[in-house]
Amino acid sequence: MIHNLRLLFLFVVTLCFIKTIPAQENIPELFDDFNYESASDNALPVTNKWSIVDGISGPPANAVYSANNIEFIIDTSIANNKLLKVSTVVDKNNGTISHARIETSDFSYRHGTFAARVYFDDTPALFSDANVETFYTISPYATCTEAEKYSECDFEYLPWDAWGGPSRSNNLYFTTWETCETKVYNNSLKSYRGWHTLLYTSTPGGPVQYYVDGQLMATHNKYIPDSDVNISFANWIFNNTTGTENENRKSSMLVDWVYHSKDISLNTNEVINRVEYLRENGILRKNTTGSTSSSNYMPNEKTHAGTGNIKIFPNPSSDVFNIEITGEPDYPGFFTLTSAEGKTVSIPTISSYSKGVCHLKISLQNLKPGIYFFHTWTGSKTTSNKLLVLKQ
Repeated sequence: MIHNLRLLFLFVVTLCFIKTIPAQENIPELFDDFNYESASDNALPVTNKWSIVDGISGPPANAVYSANNIEFIIDTSIANNKLLKVSTVVDKNNGTISHARIETSDFSYRHGTFAARVYFDDTPALFSDANVETFYTISPYATCTEAEKYSECDFEYLPWDAWGGPSRSNNLYFTTWETCETKVYNNSLKSYRGWHTLLYTSTPGGPVQYYVDGQLMATHNKYIPDSDVNISFANWIFNNTTGTENENRKSSMLVDWVYHSKDISLNTNEVINRVEYLRENGILRKNTTGSTSSSNYMPNEKTHAGTGNIKIFPNPSSDVFNIEITGEPDYPGFFTLTSAEGKTVSIPTISSYSKGVCHLKISLQNLKPGIYFFHTWTGSKTTSNKLLVLKQ
């Protein structure tokens, strides 16, 4: 009887998590279109708190990770789109290997839907290089021996499987970890070269389910996330194992977008619809999963063509600039605050919006006195307003 009640409870909890969500419905979610200028873009740590690993890290132990291996490139297939490029570099001339990882510094995610559109590269198979191209969520690794403090869910693609696949074949692993030594996994033995939508869902009480392009690939009930995680993308070479060819090479995984809905399980089509809705409304990145929320916007033809009327007050100021932008309905914009020398010092975000008016506030707490410029860009027009920061 108790067993049946427990199953009923888990069934009810699962139903609460799995429901159809219209694309326009406001839900706690994270989204990033990876529309950044470079690995040093000041916007990276703002909305989704991206951090790029640069220096000695792992895996493998004491590996060299380079920020130069993280790039944001033009998407030749979608207009005005950019892609995150995550690469390994094997330099046979100098005998060096470098890896790449970009991750959120925010460990505040656990259950719901985690998805990304990823391009897997089979180049490592040509050289017998043990690359691991991966999209995953993970708790701080220092806790990995403590089951109650550690969680990890992985999509790991090995074009040349150094983990023991038949004839070192292509292999995609779906792995849920309890500790760094205790796990359950499934795998798919075939080439996944090309673009794929990767998605996993996690609910309290389980299961964790992994999907590729909408197809269910693995269901894990034994272990489920029981601690908070971050969101990561990496391309690394297992044990720094590379083939004997003397050719220098670069192998790259690409990422179009990443999406997470907090405590809500969505299917692949629902996620794609939400991503399309966000893009169509000019949203570059968004995070409403925590106690604070922020978004950045990139307008398009469907939103409006002008930059609206801008009011900034008080100006000059020693404390805060209040900004009101009046435009067409659903007015979005992409905002930057630069110094007189042209350096970006802040990426302001909309604090509220009502009746065609966007409200922003720029705190001057960390700004030195001097001249600054507030820029608004809509894709068709850019306006710049001069601001004067006074000594506090």
